[in-house]
Amino acid sequence: MHVLPRSDDVLIDAIYGTLVGEMSWQALLDLFARDLPDGKATLHLSDTSGAYRPFIVSTGVDESSLRDYAAYYGAINPMKFNCDSRLAGEGVLSEELIPYAQFSRTEYFDGFMRALNARSAMGVTIEREDFSDGSHCSFILSLLTSRNDAQENRPFARQLVRVAPHLRRAARAYRKGLFQNSLADVGATVLDAIDIGFVVCGDFGQVRFVSAATRRQDAEGRHFHIDIDGRLTLAQEVADQAFRSMLDRHYTGAKTLGFVHLDTRITLIRINKDRYSLYFEGPTVLVILEGTEAAGGLELDCQCLSLAYGLSKAEARVLRGLVQGHSIARIAAHHGRSPETVRTQVKGIYEKTGVRNRVDLVRLARPARAGGAELLIKNSQSSE
Repeated sequence: MHVLPRSDDVLIDAIYGTLVGEMSWQALLDLFARDLPDGKATLHLSDTSGAYRPFIVSTGVDESSLRDYAAYYGAINPMKFNCDSRLAGEGVLSEELIPYAQFSRTEYFDGFMRALNARSAMGVTIEREDFSDGSHCSFILSLLTSRNDAQENRPFARQLVRVAPHLRRAARAYRKGLFQNSLADVGATVLDAIDIGFVVCGDFGQVRFVSAATRRQDAEGRHFHIDIDGRLTLAQEVADQAFRSMLDRHYTGAKTLGFVHLDTRITLIRINKDRYSLYFEGPTVLVILEGTEAAGGLELDCQCLSLAYGLSKAEARVLRGLVQGHSIARIAAHHGRSPETVRTQVKGIYEKTGVRNRVDLVRLARPARAGGAELLIKNSQSSE
């Protein structure tokens, strides 16, 4: 039985539903894939510079297959060149690029598609960002199906093209909203209040925000450079290598790293995000600059740790009390909470940071921005 795609209006309503909280992006992918035999939907990010591996979020594709695609199959995908060269709003059906008889004999089909019980694919480029060096990154929605009938699959491919402008608007609005949330998450008000220099960097190292203190501290550009595309490069080579590693969506290394360059301590913090935020907005890395002679800064230690491990505001308040050596009873009384509530928050802090006791927590907080060159360089190298 030939099943046609559901109406465009249903998908368009769902797309805008993601912006008002009525529909999650995961549910939207489910909707796109639902009417295809063994349908699977993916949001795929492709970077032509080769600096970063492909990054995918999906419905119906297991984590092992996603890792295999990022590590190997993405590079040998016979449709990769077409995907990378398409402009925003352009779509394609796999049968229009390569005959099934030829496609089914490729290593990509045999190793990746077959494992997912998929024989055909279709996709559309949602958004494309171009850089001055000629490279670009593309945000792509793809559908996979076990049906390899071009005539029956074509209506689904054409529908992707029709709804692409709405996907692009939703993606842009979502990314803008995520950026505003990121500025709030990095605690800009707190950092400005204690006069700490910092730079907020997003996807591909693009600078999103520079604090007034940073402009004063680095007016001569001794510690970093911003290129014509607005991308940050750190002057300290090892710190810049660690910064590049943190910008990879697949990064699993240390959440905070510290370095010393000339008379300035540089702390890198990778903000905690879910997979859909990572896909649309990319990683957010906070670069903190402070003089090596600056006073201790308990507030900054706790702020760094809270950002790196995604602590809630309540957990961050409890963290400060724990690092200061206060008892649970004193922390509870100070914040007007019951000791049981504070104990629950302490448990949450331990679980998120992976520590077992207060001593380990203090050790984790203090080096979060300290020099510790040997340890930090080791961490940065192990994360590459």
